[in-house]
Amino acid sequence: GKKLLSVAPFLIIFSAIYSNLFYPSIYVSAVFIIYFFMLTDFGAGARRGVMTALIAVSIISSAMLAFISSDEQESGFTRIFAGKSADSLRRYRATADVLSRTDGKILADDTELYPLIYIMRRPDRFILPYRYEFVPALSNPSSMVNYAVVLKNSGRDRVLQKYELGIKGFHSFFEDEGIIVWERNGFLKNPAL
Repeated sequence: GKKLLSVAPFLIIFSAIYSNLFYPSIYVSAVFIIYFFMLTDFGAGARRGVMTALIAVSIISSAMLAFISSDEQESGFTRIFAGKSADSLRRYRATADVLSRTDGKILADDTELYPLIYIMRRPDRFILPYRYEFVPALSNPSSMVNYAVVLKNSGRDRVLQKYELGIKGFHSFFEDEGIIVWERNGFLKNPAL
């Protein structure tokens, strides 16, 4: 019991690193704090009180730290989720306004462009990395989409990585604060989906 419990924090962190989900932050240290309290020998009543207090502190601090996070995406998403405006989303709103006046499918990578998808409130228009159409659309966008959206200077945007110099058969349609929207030359009425 205790042996398995003593290696759990390390297994969690190593599995996150192995699966490429590790994001260095203050939250990682919480695993070791919880580890300390779990292995400390408290009486039965005190143990329950300590665990309840740890859960309460964890829930409260997680919510508070998300608002003041130095990660722009995390703090912006938290503010929107709480119903507060986030100034950092101005560039996404302008792009969403332009795209909302268009028709057709949009190729995008939501790794960093998820605020755009959230603001548009039309996820059905987007072909995103977790959808089965993404790889074919990324390989041959002119046969599947009318628009492609990329975030300049992003090392994680897969569409930008493949088409850094632009997409053949598309032209620059809109550009604002680092977001580029490419439009297909000629509207695609019946995509190959």
